[in-house]
Amino acid sequence: MKDLGPCHYFLGIQIIRDRLNRRIHLIQGAYIDKMLATFQMENATGFSTPMEAGAKSSIKDFDGIASKTDVKLYQSMVGSVNYLMTQTRPDLGFAISFLSQFLQNPGPAHINAARRLLKYVKQTKNLGITYYGSKPGFTSHSDADYAEDIQTRRSRNGYIFYLYGGPISWKSIRQKCVTLSSTEAEYYGLSSAAREAAWLRQLLKELNYQGKDIQPTKIFGDN
Repeated sequence: MKDLGPCHYFLGIQIIRDRLNRRIHLIQGAYIDKMLATFQMENATGFSTPMEAGAKSSIKDFDGIASKTDVKLYQSMVGSVNYLMTQTRPDLGFAISFLSQFLQNPGPAHINAARRLLKYVKQTKNLGITYYGSKPGFTSHSDADYAEDIQTRRSRNGYIFYLYGGPISWKSIRQKCVTLSSTEAEYYGLSSAAREAAWLRQLLKELNYQGKDIQPTKIFGDN
């Protein structure tokens, strides 16, 4: 074995340490540059939002049959951004969850939405996750969007968990059943977050995390 010194890159993630201020910043700038070059979008104009306003209502199932070339292109774009999302970019969670519904038969509107997402990633290349040694704490937030899918009338819920000021677990997913009210949709989302909290608490205990906030765990949600 060879000691290469402090870790600077791990699985494509750049690790920037600020020991004086007790901070660690995680970004994937090199991966983003490579991804944009793959889809010939390194010179594209960036966007400040991952999706166009109202896109979830206007983008529907494609009536035609997508070509194999379009299917492969769309799946490659969504899959590439999905890897980025699972590592350091929780802000991409909803867009990836939504666009993943159309992987089998994407139309022009879906491909354009995926390209816009890539343009947003280009605009926000230096965004990532920062952990602060001076900010201990284990908390989470949960939310639900009642009946957001106009075709199935199913709701979508999401959660995010923070430790030392930075996200450690997040998800945005369409609910598996049709809820009958916004209250029921919120409870469904909170239940999902509570299950994740139970798993994370067990993991943190095994890692000897000593924070006093681990039990009980605060989950913030809509009233």
